Amino acid sequence: MAQQTTLQILPNASFLHPRHASMRPDEQAIWKFFYNGVQGVPLLDAFAGQLQGLAGLSDELLPANFGKANCLIAVQGYKAFRKMKNVQCVRGGLPQPIQRHRLVRCIAEVVHEFLGKAEPTSEHDGTFVLGSHGIGLENLYLIELQRHGKTLLPVLGYMVTRVDPEFMQPVFPMWFDSTFTIIDGGGF
Repeated sequence: MAQQTTLQILPNASFLHPRHASMRPDEQAIWKFFYNGVQGVPLLDAFAGQLQGLAGLSDELLPANFGKANCLIAVQGYKAFRKMKNVQCVRGGLPQPIQRHRLVRCIAEVVHEFLGKAEPTSEHDGTFVLGSHGIGLENLYLIELQRHGKTLLPVLGYMVTRVDPEFMQPVFPMWFDSTFTIIDGGGF
């Protein structure tokens, strides 16, 4: 059976920071994430602290004076979720610049909490379901992280496996017997 696995990006609701017009260029950034040479960091690995495959693991993304961040999960069709997160790392009493692996771990923790409270809105079209009965942390990937001042907005994705219909086999064998009438045989 031929399978094709692709990374599907979860659409974010539009976001415009209240200070967008007056924000300095050094207060805005977009960081892409790669893991073992492939775009997207598995959030389950990040949540468990297993980030050895993260490209640029120790890259300094934020200055040492960046103590707390407002993490915003704004997946389209779901109620926005905000969480203040301490991202600062202190060594010997001195704040250190925030490294890539620290931000990824913080985002994984926030997404984990979001999944436990994910509430669909009236705009939800049912294309995907997040939470305990749908896409969980084990299926989600951090594709990129957008910085707007002190607000961090992750772009998430999930793996979709498509099966080539040419190679699909029936899941259940069909038996034809004189005692049964096939009403709808188009399901296989």
